[in-house]
Amino acid sequence: MKAKFRFLSLGVCLLFLVGTVRADDRDGRERIILKCSKPSTELKATIEGLGGQVVHEFEEVDAIVVEIPSAMLLQVRQIPGVQAAYKDAVVPLPQPTGVKHPAHELPGLLTADAETIGEPMTEQQIADFAASHPDAYRFTNILTGAQALHLRRIQGQGVVVAVMDTGVRPGFPHLDLRRAVIGGENLVPEANECRRPAPPTCRSVPAIDSRNDGHGTFVSGMIAANVTFRFSPTSGFAQAVRRYSPASANVIQSPSGTAQFVDIPMVGTAPASSIYALKVFPCRRPFCAGDGAFTSDILRAMERAIQLRRNFNSGVPPVRKPDGSFDSLNISVVNMSFGGPTLFAGRDLLDSMTDRMLAAGIVPVAAAGNDGPAGISGTSPGTALGTITAGGAETPVHLRILLDLITGAPGFGLLFRPDENIQTALFSSRGPTADGRSAPGLVANAVASFGQGFAAPNILNFASGTSFASPTIAGGAALLRQAFPTATARQIRNALLLGGNPGVIGDGSTAQDRGAGFLNVVQASALLAAGGVPETVVVTEFEDEVAENIERVGLRAVEADSDPTFQVGPLKPGQRAEFFVEVDEDIGSLTVSVADVTPELPPSQQNVLFGDDLFFAVARAKTSFGDYAENSFLTGNHTLVLANPEPGLVRVTFAGDDTNAGRISARLTLSSTKRREPPESVDGKIADGQFLVFPFFIPAGTNEADFELGWKGNWGHYPTNDLDLILLRPDRRLDFSGATSDSPERVRVLNPPAGLWLAIVNGFSVPTSKDKFELSVTADGHRLRPPRPPEE
Repeated sequence: MKAKFRFLSLGVCLLFLVGTVRADDRDGRERIILKCSKPSTELKATIEGLGGQVVHEFEEVDAIVVEIPSAMLLQVRQIPGVQAAYKDAVVPLPQPTGVKHPAHELPGLLTADAETIGEPMTEQQIADFAASHPDAYRFTNILTGAQALHLRRIQGQGVVVAVMDTGVRPGFPHLDLRRAVIGGENLVPEANECRRPAPPTCRSVPAIDSRNDGHGTFVSGMIAANVTFRFSPTSGFAQAVRRYSPASANVIQSPSGTAQFVDIPMVGTAPASSIYALKVFPCRRPFCAGDGAFTSDILRAMERAIQLRRNFNSGVPPVRKPDGSFDSLNISVVNMSFGGPTLFAGRDLLDSMTDRMLAAGIVPVAAAGNDGPAGISGTSPGTALGTITAGGAETPVHLRILLDLITGAPGFGLLFRPDENIQTALFSSRGPTADGRSAPGLVANAVASFGQGFAAPNILNFASGTSFASPTIAGGAALLRQAFPTATARQIRNALLLGGNPGVIGDGSTAQDRGAGFLNVVQASALLAAGGVPETVVVTEFEDEVAENIERVGLRAVEADSDPTFQVGPLKPGQRAEFFVEVDEDIGSLTVSVADVTPELPPSQQNVLFGDDLFFAVARAKTSFGDYAENSFLTGNHTLVLANPEPGLVRVTFAGDDTNAGRISARLTLSSTKRREPPESVDGKIADGQFLVFPFFIPAGTNEADFELGWKGNWGHYPTNDLDLILLRPDRRLDFSGATSDSPERVRVLNPPAGLWLAIVNGFSVPTSKDKFELSVTADGHRLRPPRPPEE
């Protein structure tokens, strides 16, 4: 009872103190999402009465978005009506990713000039082109089967695809010539669009505007592009296409019989579909913030897509307003080429909203992420139960063309990438999910994709990332929606997944790399035509340990303190091998040693530019994104020591370099040491939304104070609990540096002011209802304990 009384008394004192803390510690305000019952009138009034602001109230989920003073973070969970709280995390602005190689990292974005721009092809011309140039689809829609459907004039006519992204930049011929973009809406509030570092002149920018980032324009073109570009026969790009994919180039002969022009078409997967731009990311710098999107803004856009479709289903006519928006629209597919971390893969707010999309008749497609090659690195909403998650493949044609353009050396690409197999792209996020589901769903090309949007309208771009695999698959869904208008969204989704072609990927990839395989709309179409495609989305059971969940897909973790040794490979070019290492709270260091790196081929037969090598990566325990301690290319022995590793599953990943000519092998040895630390200062249990306050006196003359908070529901558990360590200093300043995604949370304060410090353990999000924690506080290495209450 004494302990409980101490916590309660300090909690009451804290509610008084936080109202007087200095607000310049963390910009003064925080955005959070509060789960609550409806109606939420009283809750909203309470929030506003405490100095907060209600930003948005959702209709599809029982939640509101609020912006509150930082000092209210601890109070907000105590307000009646608040059921749960989530940090309104910023989802990074999606950008083309670089392609790692031993010599250097290839740029994620490259440009080339076209001389002239032709008219878009008609439906019949596309069908004729598909019939006369079937091999051209090796470059534009490689192995997706789109050519066969285009031949039948199934090109996405009448299908609306909503693209949640950065908006669209007008004036680009691949979309504008046939008016593919029918409208759009800006879901980014001006306060978000113009947050720092936006200039003072910043204002809200429409969904279709030249100031928007080019990502959404490029993505939209991967779905709906329809244009032909004309090049000089001396163009480096035209020459590279003729060299590696000759059927993709239409050579126009002069009267003398020499090449006069080279026409290269840019045809999306669904070139007759319509694009509706739902802008969720601020416009680009220097006009706006040019930064990521709040999770709540993405939720608003997902909710808006559902509302538009439901209004259409209810008979509201789809009429375009002067600002380009609609109140009703038959949205059939949504593409989401972005992603962020999740603590509850498949079941958080963002992931759950995709299930509502399916129920409304919308097929959701999302990028897997560019956090590979480690497993459990897929991002949300790609981790959702009902999403088609798009992983990235690397084709030799695309990479070779890119290399010839970069170097200006004809044929360099073939020397650089001798292997003829299509591989899973090294950067593509891998499965499984933390709850034990295989991922991604499908793959499509994600290296050096051909499009427009990042430069001027007469400039072509070559961009890499799963952002550009996702719209290829979304375009495939649009073709099926046209071909089978009575099929449900779930049936379209399931047909695409069941129709994937794993045999196309020739690098030994497993379901955790390439999912069900490469997109194959022909097979998916055949399944729908035959009938019997299931209507359901499988919902799997899960355990609370990630190590137990991954066993369902045939993966097993090894304990860090077992000091095991493994043979790695031999691995084909692009093939991956992974070892899951279970690290508990007692591990002080993990040593990863690689030896006997051995290419199978003699030096004379290896890659002629830099030989064959082994890619090596070590990812810390965080799931749903890549937190790497190292990623590098090895040709010899190598050792990495991971000090104070986070508890959970560390992933040690190897891959045969995609540039290798042959297989490669190595030997892996793991060893560990036990952690040496003073006993905890205090331990206990904490519930969701609860905070506990512990006082510590820092003596005068202390050089270094260390605070560490650990808990059982760390990254090795599913779901992961989010505990924060917040410090109230003697000068009444709040220190939030222990309120991150780390587990444990660690804060080191140099030359701390002497006096009373309050260590606040905040159960910000504890979906497991309660969690055990340990708090350690030391001053110059000497353990501190909270003062004991007076005896009664």
